Amino acid sequence: MFEEFVQLIRVLYTSTLCVSCEKNATCGQIIPILQKLEEHFTMKDEDTMFVASIKEKVWENLSQRYQNDDIQAFLHEATAMDPRFKGRSVSDETWDRLRRKAIESNVRPTTGLSVEMTDTEHQEKEESEGEDEKMEETIVPLHIKRSALEELFSEEDRDDQVDLEVERYKSLPPIPMAEDPVMWWWEKRDELPLLTNIATSYL
Repeated sequence: MFEEFVQLIRVLYTSTLCVSCEKNATCGQIIPILQKLEEHFTMKDEDTMFVASIKEKVWENLSQRYQNDDIQAFLHEATAMDPRFKGRSVSDETWDRLRRKAIESNVRPTTGLSVEMTDTEHQEKEESEGEDEKMEETIVPLHIKRSALEELFSEEDRDDQVDLEVERYKSLPPIPMAEDPVMWWWEKRDELPLLTNIATSYL
């Protein structure tokens, strides 16, 4: 009986380590861990009364966690944005929400067809010139001079680019659990720039 108890509870202990001690812990792993726990604590025909009783009590408690609709939506989106877990079942509704958020987060306000940098922006640009090369690569100008044609079709171009990036991201294989998902996005920032902008907000 004691061995059965240890066998059951060991998974809870390991799950706790995943979210509290792991170097690469992210919000994206909450849903997969809960799914793993649900599978582990689902009662089976061959379970003894002792095991079945523990499983029932433990899952009754766990199943009450993260039930708020907004939290659920966020965690499912975070799972999709974690390249270790994106290969798992992600609903079309979740991908649609991520598309909308990627589009919204990459809308740049403009006050005209060509917007010059302000004095403050010029000063900030000059101060940033001494930054290391990696930091320079991440700087995205807030105002970009665009032609009238680019301005007219900018919304369509952005929407198409987001769709292309989402499909590209979905087609890539999941990365091993030991890899760092944040570093993975950093390395993909040129290939998937619009999605990279929102990835760290989830992870």
